[in-house]
Amino acid sequence: MYLGCFGAGCLIGKITSLPWGVIHTSPFTAIPPMFRGVPLYPIALYLFGATTVLFLLSTLINNKKNYDGQTTLIILGMYAVSCFIIDELQSDYLVYFVFGEFSVNRLISISVFFVTVIGFLYLTPKGTERTDDTVGSLDSKCT
Repeated sequence: MYLGCFGAGCLIGKITSLPWGVIHTSPFTAIPPMFRGVPLYPIALYLFGATTVLFLLSTLINNKKNYDGQTTLIILGMYAVSCFIIDELQSDYLVYFVFGEFSVNRLISISVFFVTVIGFLYLTPKGTERTDDTVGSLDSKCT
């Protein structure tokens, strides 16, 4: 999705002087004429890189998870943080702002992050350890 968006010019980054700034010149891209020929942050590539890293991390985390849902909560929280940070580099041209400086994307990222924190607090096991007496009493009832 992000690579297609990069080629089409759907996501418009802020103007940059960095050497990896992308210059769109084709009239067939979705980039508005005022941004053509100007180096812009490659927002779509940043999002593609972030989601690729999160996918690779999810495979590592999933192998070492302690409870069901842990991988999902970690990746959702990290995705929200990465979107919040990358949204700062997005141009204000097509962004809708609410509450002053906060864009809709940032409010969604904050909301998702807080939902994952609540999920961690709710789903993380609370030190329930099984004792040997409990295991013995269960075995004697089964036979």
